[in-house]
Amino acid sequence: MRIHTGEKPYPCTVCGMRFAHSNSLKRHMRTHADHGHCQCPVCDAKFKLKRSLTLHMRMHTEEKPHKCTVCGAAFTSESNLKLHMRTHTDIQYACTYCIATFSSRNSLTEHIHTHKHYQCDLCDARFRSKSGLILHMRSHSGEKPFQCTVCGARFGQRSSLRSHMETHTGERKYQCTECAARFASKGNLNSHMRIHTGEKPYQCTVCGTRFTHLLQLKAHMKTHTSSETLPN
Repeated sequence: MRIHTGEKPYPCTVCGMRFAHSNSLKRHMRTHADHGHCQCPVCDAKFKLKRSLTLHMRMHTEEKPHKCTVCGAAFTSESNLKLHMRTHTDIQYACTYCIATFSSRNSLTEHIHTHKHYQCDLCDARFRSKSGLILHMRSHSGEKPFQCTVCGARFGQRSSLRSHMETHTGERKYQCTECAARFASKGNLNSHMRIHTGEKPYQCTVCGTRFTHLLQLKAHMKTHTSSETLPN
């Protein structure tokens, strides 16, 4: 929702620039190049450039020398003022996947990542990344490139192979928090937890009956197939 409200709760402690997401702030902080010889006399922050230290000091002094000539809003850095000035112009960055518009290119870029714009050609599934689509396509092709070196079982995803390998060690390190049951893989634990939560994520597309496990749904679906083949 921050992309619509404009909320930016993550401020840079050096220059005061604000960001909607913590990852964006982390990337920005690298531009200030910490671990320099210019040290803040108020806190332990260090900077390579004196200019970076000057910008940082404004966080302590609350000095805001850059003022908007339209509405009077004041900012600690010129870059923040430039971003603000766009809110007074007609310049808009439009999303090509929806009707949303943004006053800065950075905001548009962050918004684009929320769209699942990689679509499967065989079904309606959509994904945020190309790698996600590639993994999904294996469910259609049946490709299973990851093979267990112990028993030869094959899997479509590396994570599935890793979970499977744990079953060969005999170790059951995943314990249920509701009972004494233990499991070799996290996936089996998650499946077991549905017994306690009552969650039934697998639904029959014919009659709407819901099931705790996929195997239960598959067994149930056969009852519809059998009934359809019975003579009148």
